[in-house]
Amino acid sequence: MAARSELKVQELVHLSVKMERSIADPPAVDNGAADHSKEEGGSTEETAAEAPDQVVVRKMSKHHSTDKSVAGGGVIIGGLVAAVFAAVYCYIRVTRKESSSDANEQRVGVNIRDQKNDTLRFYSAILNSEFGGLLSSEERSSIKWRRIRETFHEKLTNIGDNFSKGNPHVIASLQLSYDELPAFLKPCILCFSIYPEDYEVDADQLIRLWVGEGFVSGNNTETATESALKCLSELISRCLVEVAQRRNYDGSVYTCKLHNVVRDLTIKIAREEDFCSFDANGKHIADVGCRRLGVTQETKLSALQGNSKLRALLLTTTHYIGFNRNTELATIKSLRVLDLSHARLGYVFVKDLWDWITSLKRLACLSLRDVAQLLEVPNSIGKLLGLQVLILGECKDLKKLPTSIVKLPRLIILDVGNCPSLRCLPQGFSRLSNLQELYGFKIAGTGNAAGSHLSELYALTELRVLHIDLTEDSTINDQELEVLAQLKKLKLLSINAGDCEDEDILSKLNKLSPPSSIEELYLKHYLGETTPAWINPRSLQQLQYLSVENSGIEKMNQEFWGDEGYKWDVKGLCFKFCQRLQVPWEELPATMPELRCLEVSQCNFLVSFPCDVESGGTIRLKAAR
Repeated sequence: MAARSELKVQELVHLSVKMERSIADPPAVDNGAADHSKEEGGSTEETAAEAPDQVVVRKMSKHHSTDKSVAGGGVIIGGLVAAVFAAVYCYIRVTRKESSSDANEQRVGVNIRDQKNDTLRFYSAILNSEFGGLLSSEERSSIKWRRIRETFHEKLTNIGDNFSKGNPHVIASLQLSYDELPAFLKPCILCFSIYPEDYEVDADQLIRLWVGEGFVSGNNTETATESALKCLSELISRCLVEVAQRRNYDGSVYTCKLHNVVRDLTIKIAREEDFCSFDANGKHIADVGCRRLGVTQETKLSALQGNSKLRALLLTTTHYIGFNRNTELATIKSLRVLDLSHARLGYVFVKDLWDWITSLKRLACLSLRDVAQLLEVPNSIGKLLGLQVLILGECKDLKKLPTSIVKLPRLIILDVGNCPSLRCLPQGFSRLSNLQELYGFKIAGTGNAAGSHLSELYALTELRVLHIDLTEDSTINDQELEVLAQLKKLKLLSINAGDCEDEDILSKLNKLSPPSSIEELYLKHYLGETTPAWINPRSLQQLQYLSVENSGIEKMNQEFWGDEGYKWDVKGLCFKFCQRLQVPWEELPATMPELRCLEVSQCNFLVSFPCDVESGGTIRLKAAR
């Protein structure tokens, strides 16, 4: 099998040489041939238009280590198919450009489907990404197409000599995909090299890393997070990144990973470009010259002694990091990203840790999500004038935030959500005029003059995401009811009413005036008998997703049902743990004609719904009509 495969490789090389000669001296085309070429172009365009739907991002089965020097038949044939199509594709693009005056070049759609071998499925996706994602971003001249073809041919020619080293035909194809990535996407894909093999990367962590490193940034039309999400989507569409977990409603990515073949390539390039450090076996390590470090249980932080280049440090497969003022890590001052999420502070001198963190003048992203035994944040955090992202969510023991936190001039993301011991936030949030995402904004009571109040949000006109948390002490004044209406750019609003039974608070929540720009709305722990009156299709004309969770609501407010002039444009609807809720299913399709995704869990009174609620689990209905 191996001998026959090597022979096919040589035949492929000869075929590529013949193509090169043909391209260098393209044959004359008569009128009839030209007409025939146009007909073929039309059919090709139709195929290309269907190609994106054929590229299906799958969660790959767990990869098992194998002897890469012995390639299976499926792997060899899959690689050869990729090489042949790539060579033919470049040939068609060049000759068509030279022989046709049509300014709009048409793509070649390649579709390889229904292959039983999992590896072949992966190569099929790569082919689609080559011809759909790789070449879709911009028009290319015949000179550029020649360069692409020649580069691939050069790599392909070396297959015969290097065949025993693995699967260079596949690497050549992936290398071409990488080479043709826009410049800003290349460091984004290389970031995956700091994670262990088969590691599912949290999408939020990845986005914060990109933002903190400066690989992506916002502009006048979109935030840094929105830009980063587009980058991730682009890498997925090119089949360089796999989705591991996603949201049912719209496919938003929760976690993602790399196929091991793609990971091998990113490690190779990351090593060559000094992006991060690896040993001779491709294992990610810490050393004096490493620039980015994903910390595992095996990482030896002592190897960082003398390092002055480290830009990013993240915990990946470990929750423990020994730290005191005498450790080598304490000498690092160059960090832009520090992510100690889920760390346990049992072996840490907390004061020494904070002294070090607040000395990092270049720090742009600090994540301490779910850090156990973190009681407070020191006032010295105000020294981090370049800090853009601060994540403190899910710190169960966190009781106090300093007043200096509202003096961070560049802060765009602040997460203090799900911190039950944190009773209120410091006053002065109106100073954070650049804030784009705010999670866990706690509204203080009347007697707490030093706490934050709803009125402080009026100045945060750049907010796109806002999570509000109420406690039994929270108060809302009549003058504050119109504050949310000033947030014209707000897209996601979450209100956690905290199971508050105070009639005054429930009445105020019913009178709020959120902006019509909201696309996602979450109402949690709300004990009113009906939904607030402002949740209606006239007020929220851009709403795409509505979620009501853990609430005592018995029915929807009459305004919810709209009228002939106003119907919901909602695509996703979620009811979770609403034990009293009674909603007539027969009325929902009429008021929500665009509903496509329905999620129901533990809402036992929704007996008329076309889904099984007797099991008490989560039931998802992909199409509601």
